[in-house]
Amino acid sequence: MLVEQKVTVRRALPEVWRMVSNFEEYPRWQSHTRLAKVTPNDPVRQGSMLYIEKSDPLGVTFINADLVEFQRNKMIEMKGVYGRFRFRRTMEFSLSGTETLVRDRIEMNPGCLYFWYTPLLRSTLSSQMQREWDAVKKALETAN
Repeated sequence: MLVEQKVTVRRALPEVWRMVSNFEEYPRWQSHTRLAKVTPNDPVRQGSMLYIEKSDPLGVTFINADLVEFQRNKMIEMKGVYGRFRFRRTMEFSLSGTETLVRDRIEMNPGCLYFWYTPLLRSTLSSQMQREWDAVKKALETAN
């Protein structure tokens, strides 16, 4: 299963990168994120581990992931477990004039035991991604 969003943020790429790559600050601007921890936390880099707790319509979801790719102002790729499902999330950043273009993809395989769950999972992930990017846009585009 693949869920993908393409987003344009009317801000310079370094500003968008700073916000999105600062995982421990997620609870400040993402209302559905209760906790986010990175180990080791300084500096965040390829090989760092993430632990995130999110609230969604299905309850509390725990995310444990490793950063498998972390290229400043270019890409964040994480791989791990989202709830009970293995996932890979890739966020690619590029500049277009004064705007930042982001391609965000989550690949997840719920497996044959949960095939009936796929439509609900896809819808939940898509809504969550949309809320996350709406929060990024609101925080950055309305800032002076």
